[in-house]
Amino acid sequence: MRTRYFLIFFLGILLVELWACANESMEPVRYFSKPSITLSLLVFLFFQKEMVPKTRTFLGLGLLFSLFGDMLLLFDTYSPFYFIGGLLSFLLAHLMYLSCFWKRALFQIKRTFFIASLLAIYALAILYFILPNVGDLLPYIIVYMTVLLLLVLVGFLRKSHTNTASYRLFLFGALFFMVSDSLLALNKFYEPFGLASVIIMFTYALAQLLIVLGGISKFKNLRF
Repeated sequence: MRTRYFLIFFLGILLVELWACANESMEPVRYFSKPSITLSLLVFLFFQKEMVPKTRTFLGLGLLFSLFGDMLLLFDTYSPFYFIGGLLSFLLAHLMYLSCFWKRALFQIKRTFFIASLLAIYALAILYFILPNVGDLLPYIIVYMTVLLLLVLVGFLRKSHTNTASYRLFLFGALFFMVSDSLLALNKFYEPFGLASVIIMFTYALAQLLIVLGGISKFKNLRF
């Protein structure tokens, strides 16, 4: 499948999802448009035969767990258990993505410590704002944030261990995931803001797309 055609299709799905997010009357559309983001990426990934089976499998599992998380979070206003289930699903998704890109050789002490310290400061700043309202969810959130930030850390540390395209795509994908989840947390546990769903889903969709493209570009030059 040509990447150009897929990106056009993916953009169409994303625009429908953002339109539904911006219009409360169109909320039922999201039961189809939101999961279609990860489903379309799963189909696209299926056609990437040049990839090492292990990488494709872990990327596919990451998307599958993300799909479960997407569906659960659609119902998180009904019960906190849906939010916990969504959180755990995305935790597993991040662990699958880490399995694709993790290498022990990445972790050089000085560089790792510097980037990890910056990410820890960022995490503490987010926790400062949301802490008063998270209640019993705090342990789940801390574990989730730790794994997500580890994903971002790996993204930064891959520079000399892969090609430029894969490095940049995955890094920006991980960063967009961090931004998306930070905005979701602030909107849910600190103060709701206008067009929150639109911005959160836009950054989330970009994150998933870039991570998948980053995995694919480890093994092939993407043709647009």
